[in-house]
Amino acid sequence: PTITPKGPQLTVPLNSEFILHCQSNSSVYWLREGRQTRIFQEQRQGQVTVLRVNKAGPQHMGKYSCREEESGKKSSIYVYVK
Repeated sequence: PTITPKGPQLTVPLNSEFILHCQSNSSVYWLREGRQTRIFQEQRQGQVTVLRVNKAGPQHMGKYSCREEESGKKSSIYVYVK
């Protein structure tokens, strides 16, 4: 799977929106700090699964991973909230 924006990290201003996209040919799910969580909205659009946080806070900081259900392959990005 491929996450955009690209890069090992993303810095987001406090109280702003951020969106992560994960492109994969198979079904994927998002993890934060290695766990599935409900602190964000997740939506599938074709081959892209979108993670959206409307108002970033300290609880949203951490490592986000997009994992393929069948293969277990994953990609990750670290989100900093400032």
